[in-house]
Amino acid sequence: MSPRAWWWVGLILDVTLLAPASYMAMGAIDIAMRSEGAPTAVAVASLFSVLPIFCVLAPWAAWRARARSRPAAQIMVLFATPWVYAVFLVIFLFTG
Repeated sequence: MSPRAWWWVGLILDVTLLAPASYMAMGAIDIAMRSEGAPTAVAVASLFSVLPIFCVLAPWAAWRARARSRPAAQIMVLFATPWVYAVFLVIFLFTG
């Protein structure tokens, strides 16, 4: 597939991940606020708050890579970043 096609596939996947990531981040921030700023709650909230940021920045970085004629593999890695981080958070959530 061409880099442009990978960009569109990655964009659709990252936008799909953005809604649940935002929901999880808002929930984690709510828990941190209710726990009166406990350091562990704030740390977990910051971990979950990074995922929506990855979902927004990954398409932008991949678009820049495509505009600079980078290989398709680099574009795929940029779009995979939020998904790899989401898997890390799920493992962290269920083993913590």
